[in-house]
Amino acid sequence: MIKVAKTCLIAAAIGCATFSALAKTTAAKPQPKQKTTAAEKSKADVKIASIEQRMKAMRLPEVSFKPPQTISDAVKFFEEASRKYDSPEIPEEKRGFSILNVSALANILFADKSESGIADATVIPMLRAKDISFYDALNLVCESIGYKSYVSDLWLKYDEKTKETIIDEKGIVIVMPKESYESFVKDMRGMEIEMRMKAMRLPEVSFKPPKTIADAVEFFREASKKYDSPEIPKEMRGFNFLLRAGMGADMPEIPAFKAKDISFYDAMKRVCDSIGYMFVVSDSIVVIESKEAHAQEKKEKDDAEKAAKEGAKKLMPKRDAKSAEIMQRMKEMRLPKISFKGQSIADAVEFFRTASMKYDSRKIPKGERGFNIVLQLKDGEAPEISMIKARDISLYDGMKIVCEMVDYEFSVCGGIVVVKPRDGKPFDNGGVAAQKAVQAHSKDFGTTPHLRFRFSVDAPRSDGDSMQLSEIELLDAKGAAIPRSAYAIAYDSSTMPKNGDEPFPDDERPENAVDGDRSTKWLDWRAGLNETDKVRAAAWLEFRFNKATTVYGYRWYTANDEPGRTPVSWTLSASDDEGATWRVLDKVENHETTSKRNSLAYKFFR
Repeated sequence: MIKVAKTCLIAAAIGCATFSALAKTTAAKPQPKQKTTAAEKSKADVKIASIEQRMKAMRLPEVSFKPPQTISDAVKFFEEASRKYDSPEIPEEKRGFSILNVSALANILFADKSESGIADATVIPMLRAKDISFYDALNLVCESIGYKSYVSDLWLKYDEKTKETIIDEKGIVIVMPKESYESFVKDMRGMEIEMRMKAMRLPEVSFKPPKTIADAVEFFREASKKYDSPEIPKEMRGFNFLLRAGMGADMPEIPAFKAKDISFYDAMKRVCDSIGYMFVVSDSIVVIESKEAHAQEKKEKDDAEKAAKEGAKKLMPKRDAKSAEIMQRMKEMRLPKISFKGQSIADAVEFFRTASMKYDSRKIPKGERGFNIVLQLKDGEAPEISMIKARDISLYDGMKIVCEMVDYEFSVCGGIVVVKPRDGKPFDNGGVAAQKAVQAHSKDFGTTPHLRFRFSVDAPRSDGDSMQLSEIELLDAKGAAIPRSAYAIAYDSSTMPKNGDEPFPDDERPENAVDGDRSTKWLDWRAGLNETDKVRAAAWLEFRFNKATTVYGYRWYTANDEPGRTPVSWTLSASDDEGATWRVLDKVENHETTSKRNSLAYKFFR
């Protein structure tokens, strides 16, 4: 039984979103509340809700466990109880649920227990309760040993009579360790995709020079959507692909190849083998790269791990508790879709920053959702992303794919997500500029209201006489711009210190920086060094509120021309005594501001 159905059992156990033409299972993970009717929900969702409702309605007269009883003993107890106390309205042969302990299954399937990544059966501490719902009792036991439970709408079982794996439509309750869930599900997603690739038949595959591996990847991307199982919802068919060919590398040409009625998996393997490439499935992504590069990357990773174990800690980035938490949230956050074509890495960073606020865990207070992402550009230029489309992908994997496409990388340092060019060197807490920005962020953001805020430009990119920008926005708790009607503005309109001229043109005054129109700009000629005392004149804009207001962050945009005028150093301050004293909220120096015009230059949001 185990030998025949092993793969199917594992894939069904973890509740893959789709499972070839055999079954569809859905993990009952908490989802944001949506305004949908029962009729609009999928049959799977309705079935899961029905099973959960039965679990909650079922009353157990007594539940009692004590050492040395384990989770395996609890599973047996709850399976028997579900049959005994299920609703009498349900036919007797359909009462109760199967309960799968993934730990026990893994210990059967894996000869080497370390392969499963799951611990042996865990001893339950002393627990006793009377007149408790089945649902609450199961969760109480799971919580006591660091497990979690969820419901799958379908379950695959082995039929001894027919010798086939069939669908058990009673549904199943699955329990497994919390810390193992993420990695186990990742492995199973990969296994599920490989199974779909092997089941998918392509009527014909044909390539010949000058077609390259990039052309082949595009062909397989479209084919995966066209020939995937019809049991899978149309919008979820197909796979996410990542081609690792290096920046500026020549794409290898595919020698003449033709095949008919071939599995998707075999076709990809033969094409990759013909040019010394390979593919692996990582989580929900099909990664294609040269065998040589894969071997080299594996060697470097092994060497780094070995060096780390020997005490060479500099090879590995240090993470504090906050950074570790952010990394975990990035991996758990699912984005329904990402799509880039021709946009820059700066645009992508802004997309991921916004997505982190939208899709972060609902357990986190609304004003604290999302991450601050610092972008460090190489030579001030933001490289363009050729094309990437992916569905149902974690924020972590989405960022990883995009960064790799432009030869960038990211890490979490000091609670900040730092995106920087890949240079083969370990992260240094985000680099000098990022360190200064991180150290300057005040805790006042998102917590302390103020009456006035002042944005002061300390230096433009070049040593010329001017600075310019198109728009400055203070952000509310949702990350949206605070309405212009909420504040008045003030600025220094004194004449130029060198020659007495006006500090800005009539049609490019500071008012333009808050008009909501990025086609206008604020141009200030006072950014140059004073020839006498070698200090810069004041180019600042003040936001004055009628009542103390809490600001959660800010952002500003570049102007339409002259990248040399773009600010690279600036200060945001706050005052509550009509400007007599100022408290620095954010001070940024030597920021590698994008040279792209009318684009987001910087954003901080707490």
